[in-house]
Amino acid sequence: MREKTDSDVLSEDAANTLIEIASRTFGDLICRFEGRQAFISAGANDSRDRGSLEIITEQREAFLRALEGTGWKAGQGFVSGPRGGRSSLNIRAEYSADAE
Repeated sequence: MREKTDSDVLSEDAANTLIEIASRTFGDLICRFEGRQAFISAGANDSRDRGSLEIITEQREAFLRALEGTGWKAGQGFVSGPRGGRSSLNIRAEYSADAE
């Protein structure tokens, strides 16, 4: 097992940036950090006139745009949920100080 180096440790500012963006974007969320990676599970804000799948998809796109220039990169994630029910998103983000 190798020792952790400074490049393995996420700064508090970087973590707070991600949490702030995710909190502004999604209805509710859980964020777990491991090294320089974050795993986010988020729920769509409920809406009576639109389905939550449509909402969480829009929120995912807004989240990805908001990450630009922060050092955080994320994939498309995985959207799930029952038809007509509440949808959720699971997405992984990784931080690279070089990307800022």
